[in-house]
Amino acid sequence: MLLIEFLAIITFIILLAASIWMLMNFYVCDSQTCKPFNESQDKAPKGTKTYVLSLLNELCQDGIWPLPYIGAAILTPLSLWFVNVPITVKSFALVFFISFFTIYFLFSFFGHHYIRYISAYTSDYIQNNCPATIINPANIIYHEEDPICNQVDESTDQPKESKQIFPSFSEGLGITFATPVNIF
Repeated sequence: MLLIEFLAIITFIILLAASIWMLMNFYVCDSQTCKPFNESQDKAPKGTKTYVLSLLNELCQDGIWPLPYIGAAILTPLSLWFVNVPITVKSFALVFFISFFTIYFLFSFFGHHYIRYISAYTSDYIQNNCPATIINPANIIYHEEDPICNQVDESTDQPKESKQIFPSFSEGLGITFATPVNIF
């Protein structure tokens, strides 16, 4: 029995290290070097319609197990500590299993029924309504009358420049961002 518990602990640590490594390489896209950007760049040059469509199609295509695994690895010891249950391999495994699958199915549902649907709709819109020209992000300024995609001026074959003022998300809600006041 002791050997099984030792192997469970070693497997847990190896999978935790693998999930952190995958998180850093596949899911952190701040520098546009994560897997979806790399896959899209292999299919088409950056800034093209095909590249953008490929990037949209990469959303939620990879397994999401590293995120729930890391979440469950954090949540499990905290849960056992708050409930004041002795942390044994058996109790840890049971709570970890429940929290992992709960988080996993929540993320999976959100990805398949929200993100994939919006991504497919946006991809279809771009495919059917946008010209197949190179999109230069520095020259794109959207306008309310223009569709989401970049419009090309027929006389110069250059992107049209227009401007859209984005309204504040708190406009009309009575929300202010005043500094906190100490009432004591």
